[in-house]
Amino acid sequence: MDCHYEFLRMRFRMMNSGATLTRAVKKLLCEMDNVVDYIDDLLIHTETWEAHVKTLSELFKRLHEANFTVRPVKCLLGSRTVDFLEQVYVEGQPNVVIWGDSQEGAYNLLKVAVTSKPALQLPEVNKKFVLRTDASDRGLGAALMQENEGTLFPVAYARKKLTDRERKYSVTEREALVFVWGVKKFSFYLYGTVFTLQTDHALWLRPRNSPYGSWPRDGEIDVMESRGNKGSWNVEMVRSTVHWGTSIRDKKAAGGTKQGATWHNQFHIYKVEWTPDHIATYVDSHRIIYLEAGTSMYDKGHFSGPNIWASGSKMAPFDQEFYFIMNVAVGGISGYFPDSPRRWNKPWRNNSPNPAKDFWDGRNDWLPTWKGDQVAMIVDWIQFRFL
Repeated sequence: MDCHYEFLRMRFRMMNSGATLTRAVKKLLCEMDNVVDYIDDLLIHTETWEAHVKTLSELFKRLHEANFTVRPVKCLLGSRTVDFLEQVYVEGQPNVVIWGDSQEGAYNLLKVAVTSKPALQLPEVNKKFVLRTDASDRGLGAALMQENEGTLFPVAYARKKLTDRERKYSVTEREALVFVWGVKKFSFYLYGTVFTLQTDHALWLRPRNSPYGSWPRDGEIDVMESRGNKGSWNVEMVRSTVHWGTSIRDKKAAGGTKQGATWHNQFHIYKVEWTPDHIATYVDSHRIIYLEAGTSMYDKGHFSGPNIWASGSKMAPFDQEFYFIMNVAVGGISGYFPDSPRRWNKPWRNNSPNPAKDFWDGRNDWLPTWKGDQVAMIVDWIQFRFL
């Protein structure tokens, strides 16, 4: 016994499975006329019915000998018209490819796209990596990048379609999901290294399991929120807020702000201090919030009715594991970007029936400000310590 093991069937999720199948199909069809293959699709074309039957007989014989199978429901036999790879082939008509100005223009545009910046480059393991992430209501996206001659170039892209369950996540939960997913996706490059995460303009803490129920019962700590774009309204203010409550209608928020320089052009240190007795937030050593539980957070909020956090500590709902969120938001109609003053040329109105469209239509006013690192939060380091 030589202890040699090998797969008798192709496993799922193998990187070379497509190439292996294509090679096997081409060997199967070697020296066969009137048969065109594309991965696992076969097109049989003949000039006469007799030749068609003969070709099919030979094809079925080879498939049987190779232990290949075909699904009858996916087969179309004896047809005068065939839709193959989005091309319609009709009996009596030559296979002519239409190539006009629009096709030539699309081809040239594709050539420019694949040869222009930002073209993919090979990773250099001795250089620092930059990870950019973003999430939408449909999927997740990440780009792994490195700097070359002062410019960031992509090393790899990744995307993931959200499952039905994940699409029900809140915006903050999806932003946390894409951060974790992006790091895991590129763990081969990032594990054991110091890397920069470029993401959004807010730092939040949200509960991992929500044992007390959904927001605001489970609590939220907004470590930092700011308007990041240079030239927009009130960019000199950063705010921090703690949210908790027994229901949407009965909730409390303790917060504060700091005025100063704009927050888009240099590094700042944002800190949350969380103990069994209080929560405090800081920016550059300046304290913004100091929230002490006292007898309990329930009493602190002066809520009515039964105490939904009675099973927890006095800090409940802030007595559980939270995860760290970094996220970006563009626009919005909640009032965070007010309609006035008008001097900063806000491209949409909060009561507009189509604010997203208005925002895009006004891109000539804001798109020029989205340049380089000015459009992203750049994280230099993150530190967690037990007090």
